Amino acid sequence: GLSFNICAGVDDLAARVIAAAPPAALRDLSFASCPRISRTGVMAVVGAAPLLRSLDLAMCSMLDDGVCADLAAASDVLPRLTLLRLPPRVTDAGLSAIMKRGGAAGKSATAASTAAAPMLGTGLATPFAGLTHLGLAMTGVSDATLSALLEAAPFLQELDLQGCNALSFRVVDVIGKGGRNLQRVDVRGNRRLRWDDAAKLVSGLPNLVLLVCDEALATERKLIAAAGPESVRLRAKPGLMVS
Repeated sequence: GLSFNICAGVDDLAARVIAAAPPAALRDLSFASCPRISRTGVMAVVGAAPLLRSLDLAMCSMLDDGVCADLAAASDVLPRLTLLRLPPRVTDAGLSAIMKRGGAAGKSATAASTAAAPMLGTGLATPFAGLTHLGLAMTGVSDATLSALLEAAPFLQELDLQGCNALSFRVVDVIGKGGRNLQRVDVRGNRRLRWDDAAKLVSGLPNLVLLVCDEALATERKLIAAAGPESVRLRAKPGLMVS
């Protein structure tokens, strides 16, 4: 593993030095919160790591939908990943490009999210098929695209939607329908969610063990009651926590 979390000095030159080694045995790579790394630097290392399983690009301010297009174009990278965290400037267009393995990044967000869904019914393996952890914190993902993502990632266990302001209150129905294997969900910063929406997540996800939400929701007595041992539906899950 190689982690440069919050390393402000790491840039594309450092990435090229790493890639020149090359890091052939590298499995876990994180550039999280590295403000000077660009898509060129990311792909230099990713392209030199044939065993890569985990890629964390969360809070990388220079990265946008372009890095999604690059990952999609490198068709051997995405199917190998079990963990992927994307930067805040990613939108529906970038996510659609990944699901379709390129070609859609230039479309509008609405057109991209609409186009994402039909290809999932073709029976073809999607680039997200092996993902167990997906981080979309602060991105512009919409309800429609999230629905397509969950369908494309049937084994997803952890989903980070912190600060995704393009999502509506209907996101709870989207997650409940497509995220049946989810164990950990983060919905902090979604101002449209109420305590009954959070309770719907708790009761609708059979494998949920941790729901991370805003303090106003987490301390709501009705939500605590819905997650507590007195709930018949959740009695088999004594470890469930609402944080």
